[in-house]
Order: sequence, then structure tokens, then C-alpha cells
Amino acid sequence: MLVARTAGYFAISIQEATRATYARRWRHFDDWCAQKGLRPLPAAPETVMLYLADAADGGAALSTIRGWTAAINRVHLEAGHPPPGRDPAMAMFLRGISRVASRRDPRRVNAMRISDVRQVCRHMAACEVDQAAARDLAILALSAEGLSDGAIARLNWDDITITRRTVRLDLRAHGRFRARTLTFRTKSRAGPTLVDVLSRWKLASENHGPVFTSPSRADLHGRRLSKSAIFGVRKSRLSAIGGLTAWQEDPRTLSILAGPPSDVLRDKALILLGFAGAFRRVDLTRLRWRDIRIVREGLVVHLNISKTDVMGRGRDVGIPPGKSALTCPVRAVTAWRQRVEDQLGPSAVDETPVFVQVGRSGRLCCDPITPEAVSRIVQRWARSAGLQGKWGGRSLRAGFISTAADLEIPLELIAEQSRHATLDSLILYIRNDDVFRRNSAARLGM
Repeated sequence: MLVARTAGYFAISIQEATRATYARRWRHFDDWCAQKGLRPLPAAPETVMLYLADAADGGAALSTIRGWTAAINRVHLEAGHPPPGRDPAMAMFLRGISRVASRRDPRRVNAMRISDVRQVCRHMAACEVDQAAARDLAILALSAEGLSDGAIARLNWDDITITRRTVRLDLRAHGRFRARTLTFRTKSRAGPTLVDVLSRWKLASENHGPVFTSPSRADLHGRRLSKSAIFGVRKSRLSAIGGLTAWQEDPRTLSILAGPPSDVLRDKALILLGFAGAFRRVDLTRLRWRDIRIVREGLVVHLNISKTDVMGRGRDVGIPPGKSALTCPVRAVTAWRQRVEDQLGPSAVDETPVFVQVGRSGRLCCDPITPEAVSRIVQRWARSAGLQGKWGGRSLRAGFISTAADLEIPLELIAEQSRHATLDSLILYIRNDDVFRRNSAARLGM
């Protein structure tokens, strides 16, 4: 029992995520040794030097090389062998690699400063009108009025007359069905009416030809949706919302389909929360809704574990509301939570990750997005908003620190929010991409 407990303490000395990273890096080293005919365990310091030199020649960053060295050392240590990375000759070798790497052009991602965040959020606001959702809401409304999938698929805009209070459908003869005219009058009930949803879709569509087409940009001619496609739309949308049978049975349908797309709400909350909290990518992916509390001053985000808190003591991070509704992280997170509650139910929210995967029909999964997905989300929105540069998940953290430094906020206060252990590591995040920003010569009165 004592031996087992001792082994257990040794095993949990590093985080599971770190152990998985070490395992992945070790497999890479093991495969390289197999190709070169060298022994990976125990590896001679010269073998590790050859491996790292090959990686450096291939363009590997200095941080990546240090990570590979740490993984090789850890595997040797747990196997009872001396870590080759601690050999005196290895220290000199790594110093030489550092000098070469420092001469290269930095491959760091750009800092997404507050001006960039505003530009991205303005672009997101322009993307909040979802053509596919407007179309699908109209399909659900007509289906709820008793029209078959085939009749819905055959509709042309010339067959529909919309007034302030009525919708008239001139259904053409088809097969054994005769031509007929249906008139629907607005009923006094909560939620969207048939007039509302058809008018909204008419404004968003081409306004001629088939009523229901694919709104994809690649489909320039507005290909008509088939009967089976109409059925697929109804099934996928109602299932994604929560297993409803008709659109008017629950007001959630209006907020989901007539509101911003779920992925836009999620991505806006992720970008603003990641920026305001100077969070690392893995911090965002680990968050669950029970870790976020709404208080009078804003949000309190509890980190159960982080890079500078490997013992898991926990840390609270305060997120104050923004002065502008466009970039307010509290509003963005609250709007995203409301969407999650609408689709998954209030009782299931606390146990789910904050940032989950979103399906093509707006379905919310219960699986968290990955750190790599955070980088892709930031990259996609930065590029679509017209921002030039190299962007990634670290752009949010670097953007907060760089913006705070531009405002001459003391480094100690910046480090308190960003949870840096030392100011030396904090300074590495400050991007000096403008030689006139914080230029001391401008204050000399010359």
C-alpha cells in the first residue's frame, strides 16, 4: 500500500495535460531515433543534440525545442536513467541554439489590442443576420400551418402575397393535388407570426423564383430545396433546439432562429472574455458554467487550475463590464449563457463546458472546444474583419497585456490580472509593433 501511494504521489506531480504533451513529444523523438538507427532510451546527450539540431534547422521555435528537451528528460527520469538534457555539454548546445533563434524574425502572433477587438466585434455584429436561420424559421412556420414538405418545396415567390395581417398562398396543381388558395390571418399569440417570418426571409433572399433555396454563397443561382431537403431542415432544426415538434410551441425558437447564430454568440463571448481576463487558451477550454458567477461588479471567473497554479489551489479573476455594449464581456457571456440554456435547458448548464462545439444546424454539443479551436476562432474572425498579421489564441492574452502597457498601467497590476509569476515573463507579452508608441523621446519637449 505504501509503495502504491508513493507511486501515486509521483504520478500526480505533473498535470494530466502536461503528461499527455510529454507522451506526444516522446513519440516524435522515438520515431526520429528509429529512422536514424539510434537508441532513444537511454539516449546519449549527443543523440538528443542531433535531434534538436535537426528540429532547429527545420524552423522549430526555441520554446518548442525546450519543450521537447523537457519531455525527453522526464521520460528518462521516470525510467530511472539520468536526463540527457542536464548534461553540461547540452547546456552549451542549447545556449548556441538560443543565439541562432534570437537572430531569426520573431514568429510570435500579433497582439489583438482593444482597437482590433472593436473592429472584430463590429464585424461580428454585421454577421448576426443568419440567412439559413431566417429560411429555416419560415419552413417551420409553414409546416406548422399544415403544409406538406412537397408543397413547401414547390413554392415560388409569385405564389405568395403578404400583407400586414395575412398571407395568401396560391398552390399550383401537382399530381393528384388540384390548384388551391390558402389564406392565413395573423393570430393574437406570443411569438413570431407567419407574416413576420415570411417577410423576414423575403428580405434576406433573392425575392424571386423559388422561395426556399440554399443561401450558400457558392450557390449563386439559388438552387431550389427538394422535398427531402425540406424534411431534413425541419428535423435538424427542431432537434437542435431541443426536440420540439413545431416552431410555435416554444418561444425559444424565436430567440434561437431569429437571433444571432449560436457560433457567433459563442465566439464573441470567447474573444471578449479571453481578452478581458488575459486567459490562456487552455483556461478557456477548461471553464464550466459553474465556474462563472454573476455579481454586482461583473463576473467572477474561478480557475480551478492553471499554468502558474499547478497545485490546483484555485484563483478568482474579476471581469468588469465594458463601457460599450459592443465590447462588454459581461453582456457577451450572459447572451451566450442564455442561448445555451434555451437549447440545453437550465438544469444542464452548470455541468457543461462554457465553450462547446456548435454543429451545422446550430446544435450544441456537450464537448468543449480544444485549445487549437480557440486559435482557429481568433484567426478566422481577425482575418474576416480585415486585420493584417498573424493571429492565434495567444493574441487575446498578448492584446490585453499590450493594451494595458500602452495605457501605462503598472506592470504589477497587469501581472495580477494576467496571473504571471514574474514580471520578466510578463514583459515578453508586450508587443512593440509601433516604434512611436510609448516613445520616451516624444516627452522630452524637443
